[in-house]
Amino acid sequence: MLILAEKGVIEGDLVGSMVIINGTVEGDIYVSGTLELARHAKVQGSVHYNLLELEVGAQVNGSLHHKTAEQFSDINVNADSGTSSSYIQPVTSQQTD
Repeated sequence: MLILAEKGVIEGDLVGSMVIINGTVEGDIYVSGTLELARHAKVQGSVHYNLLELEVGAQVNGSLHHKTAEQFSDINVNADSGTSSSYIQPVTSQQTD
């Protein structure tokens, strides 16, 4: 599971099976399981998801693409595997106060 806090920033593509975002992502997101975009989430890029939870206030400047868990096999993410893995590529992350 990957959790991005309110002041967290990720620049690059994010891939995971369970992800909660409450900060800023500048890149595409691929989540084979559940993606939660919390109130302060700001996404600049395409969002590829299996299950999506979107709170009031979350922002997506890009496109939303629903996919089944099986369609994520080409990017090495499987929500049904019983394991939770996430990675960011390329990685440039920072925490601001």
